[in-house]
Amino acid sequence: MARTIKPLSSPILERLTHVLVRYLGICPSSPEALAAVVQPDLTFVRTLKSAYWEAGEDLDSPDRIAFFHLIARRFAGEPWPAQDKGKDYFTKTFLPSLQEGALAAGWTVVTPDSKRGG
Repeated sequence: MARTIKPLSSPILERLTHVLVRYLGICPSSPEALAAVVQPDLTFVRTLKSAYWEAGEDLDSPDRIAFFHLIARRFAGEPWPAQDKGKDYFTKTFLPSLQEGALAAGWTVVTPDSKRGG
């Protein structure tokens, strides 16, 4: 019998939402919508549950990058861009594509606190 993992807690989902707004300028339509994107990646969920069980506003850099890869694949249809692609690619091509995908899924685009995540 396959083991199941309990759903992500509210503090973890709030932390992830804060990261999305701060770095990418997107906000999930609901905690459930965010959970639906994150929870299929069981390895990432285990990492979140072991390292981020209390409230907070950010993730450690490797975990934040893993989260960005997951979000990028879901909404932009491509992996998180490598640094060598440059800031212009990120701001003019990738981020608008990611935000379009988020809008199409019913999420909200907001003004991010920072221009570049990861």
